[in-house]
Amino acid sequence: MSRVMLTCCVLVLGCLTVLFDVTEAQGDYRLSAVGTLEVWGHALRKRNQTGVSTKPRSWVDNQVVLPAGRLVAFYAYTHEVSASESPDVSFQIWQRDPSPPNFRLLYELDFTLPNTEGNVSVLVPDEVYIPEYSLLGWTFKDNISPFSFDFIEGYELYFMSIDDSDEYPVVGQPYQFAALPYPAIHSAAVEIDRRVPGGTGATGPQGPVGATGPQGPPGQNGIDGADGEKGDPGNPGPPGPAGSPGSGSQTSSGEVCDPGYQVTADGTQCEDTNECAYNNGGCVHGCTNSVGSFTCSCNAGYSISLNQLDCLDLNECEGSNAVKCKQVCINTVGSYKCLEVAWGGFRSNAATPEETESTAGVGAGYVVWMVGLSVCIVFTMTASVRRWKTDFCRRTSELPDDNMSDTTSTSSSAGSIRRKDLGHCNPQMSPA
Repeated sequence: MSRVMLTCCVLVLGCLTVLFDVTEAQGDYRLSAVGTLEVWGHALRKRNQTGVSTKPRSWVDNQVVLPAGRLVAFYAYTHEVSASESPDVSFQIWQRDPSPPNFRLLYELDFTLPNTEGNVSVLVPDEVYIPEYSLLGWTFKDNISPFSFDFIEGYELYFMSIDDSDEYPVVGQPYQFAALPYPAIHSAAVEIDRRVPGGTGATGPQGPVGATGPQGPPGQNGIDGADGEKGDPGNPGPPGPAGSPGSGSQTSSGEVCDPGYQVTADGTQCEDTNECAYNNGGCVHGCTNSVGSFTCSCNAGYSISLNQLDCLDLNECEGSNAVKCKQVCINTVGSYKCLEVAWGGFRSNAATPEETESTAGVGAGYVVWMVGLSVCIVFTMTASVRRWKTDFCRRTSELPDDNMSDTTSTSSSAGSIRRKDLGHCNPQMSPA
């Protein structure tokens, strides 16, 4: 039994020696492997160097290329850096970008190191899987380098200084690093579980359709869809009515302008608004601006409407102020006419020379027109009577002659009477 225990102790010491005190051989960065658990990095032991930086820096170990797997823990060997400070560090996993020395941060774990010398281990609390070819890195957030390190030929480190105005690296973002001008390694490592979750298996056969469950509560409204493309501009609409003078405009000193006033261009005081300058103030005819207001006016022959904007035709022939025509007053749009009854028509007797409209010759033309119409009517009636008489005589001449028999005097007498009645159809015929 004692021989078996001694053998186990030797094996455990051998594993610890591999993990914490090995001699670095370039290209061999897997420090230990127990089943699927592997530790990758540099031996965790006290080295010859410890540094003080002038500013915080981020580091990427470009030599230790990690396998795919789940992060288990981070390890480091630290020095005591001061008597009062506990340095803050962020253990990180980086990935090369297509154009080195650009690196993209994949994962980070913040930790405050103990202000002592020795090995430090930090378990990863999250279920984090990293891809193959990831790189180990860290960010010192103080002006110190607490990890023990050495200058050894053949090793390559990249660094990025963080100025006061810069932020610490953010997961998912790429950053530009610079190669350290001299070779160095740090006592830092990471433990990875190589048991990567398997892929999705083949889809099994479809099961029977289950019973319909109870109706669930209404779901939340979906997010608004994206705005559609801007449509073509529409045709311009008809101009609207003039707006009323604005009010409530406020100057830079806080003064509110009264209605009919507006703030000056420099915003210091109120000035009169010229309502007539926009759409003629809404007036149909004339617009006259006044201080703080405006007035609409109408042309001659019109009167202002109740809305004080439109103009209505003024009937000069009615009302107490009607014009005094001698006989007839005719109202027109915007004016009027005075007429006198004359032979055959009317004669204008306008009130003013401007409105005089000569109607001389209207009576004579009317008489000529009436005479011509009468002649046409008489001629037409005469022609109609003559045509009727001709048709009547033609029809009666075709009747049978009752004087065919000489033995009947009554017939002869009747024939003589009929011809006598038709004597007007032949002027040379006389009664028997």
